[in-house]
Amino acid sequence: MVYDCIKEFWVDIVDGDGRTEKQDGMHIRKGSMWKVDNEAVNVMGTDIHLDELTGMNWLELSKEKLDNCFKVIECEESCKSNVTSCNHWNTDKCKVHK
Repeated sequence: MVYDCIKEFWVDIVDGDGRTEKQDGMHIRKGSMWKVDNEAVNVMGTDIHLDELTGMNWLELSKEKLDNCFKVIECEESCKSNVTSCNHWNTDKCKVHK
């Protein structure tokens, strides 16, 4: 799944061990594009791990934050064949389901 950020926000910066680094945080820009990485280790214990398409940034967030701040712009083929089994998106917001 590929997502477009529709509402900017800030997140804490963490290292690969899940420890918060002492910085101001990372700004997630409106219009930035992110892809779900199901193979990544979830160091923060949140629902979803996203990798930014245009850089080296990664992000972990809750499904609620995903619903509020992102929209689907590209579904995986398996999702298209059975939208109701999608684990990452509320199907009433999925453009393929409409």
